[in-house]
Amino acid sequence: NAFMQRKGLPMDRIDAFVRDGMKFMRRRLSPERQLAMTCALEHFTAILAELALEHPDFFGPMDERVKPLWYWHAIEENEHKAVAFDVFQDRVGSYWIRSSQMLLNTIEFAFFSSFHTWQLFKARGIQRDWKMIRRGLDELVGRKPGWLRKMGKAYLSYYRPDFHPWQRDTTAAMNHWKQVYGIS
Repeated sequence: NAFMQRKGLPMDRIDAFVRDGMKFMRRRLSPERQLAMTCALEHFTAILAELALEHPDFFGPMDERVKPLWYWHAIEENEHKAVAFDVFQDRVGSYWIRSSQMLLNTIEFAFFSSFHTWQLFKARGIQRDWKMIRRGLDELVGRKPGWLRKMGKAYLSYYRPDFHPWQRDTTAAMNHWKQVYGIS
């Protein structure tokens, strides 16, 4: 973030906003809700990691020297994707808390991601570059590649009462990238 701040992007404001938001959540949410929020965010990261592992074009034109780090991170996210969920099920077990917190997190995530993206665009003077915005939205929800659209089924599976993160088995994809990059 310091690098991006030096490039003129308002990372300090975004970081402060996120820190303040986390403090607010700790004060306002019950421990059960906080754990449900962790489960929801872990599910988001797990399905993003799953996309990365199963779609080699996910990282696009990224420098080849950096890709092993991102594949390692995707593998790591998938290896622990059920830890918070298992604790939640053991200690809380409420479908209502789990599913309603996911919905709240989804709304918050969509709003704040859009807001922070706009802040970054504004800092670069491109907040009204409609052609670029349209191209970005097409990347997310269009036909090719449509990353958010591809996440839909995995995302919605969280709302099933019998959901468990390991119902989405990514073992083969994880093993493939471990072998490709010599990750142990």
